[in-house]
Amino acid sequence: GQVSDNCFHAICEDLSGFMWIGTENGLNRYDGYNFHQFFHDDNDSLSLLSNYVRSLYIDADGTLWIGTNRGLQYLRSSEKSFHTVPFPGSRSPYIEKISQFSDGKIWIAARGNGIFWVDPKDPVQANSVVSVNTFSTAQRVFRTLLEDQEGTIWLGSTTGILLYDPKTDKITEFRPDMLDHDITGINKDE
Repeated sequence: GQVSDNCFHAICEDLSGFMWIGTENGLNRYDGYNFHQFFHDDNDSLSLLSNYVRSLYIDADGTLWIGTNRGLQYLRSSEKSFHTVPFPGSRSPYIEKISQFSDGKIWIAARGNGIFWVDPKDPVQANSVVSVNTFSTAQRVFRTLLEDQEGTIWLGSTTGILLYDPKTDKITEFRPDMLDHDITGINKDE
């Protein structure tokens, strides 16, 4: 077989060496020889939430986290079913970015909904980072997030960058005089 769509949004490798590819038409797992495809099925609550897969992340335990345009799911390496993580207010947000930070939590940038975290050991719900989500203006759409070596979380949005210190719950705008643009990615060097 081949990949289900040629418009890729995310690629990652799991701990077993499988390559996972998120597309606009399904999730694909490549074993080095063949593609196995996963799709949304209206009659199966354990299938993908949506065929539009925007982000992927493999956490420290090997769990695959899947961000779609209709919410967040995870797939444990020992299982065959996708599990949906509920968001406050029964929202089904468009997931832009997923990462695991030094606190062990899975952090999520959800378009138009804010920043959330999930406990990967007990992923019963997404938890709002209230101070960030209430600080933000209505026009701010978070697209990316990154933790630096001091534990500060950099949040890229459509209106620039916010710095969030989870230890003090303090938020500051980073260089608003220069960076009032759409920030779609943040990387750190060594």
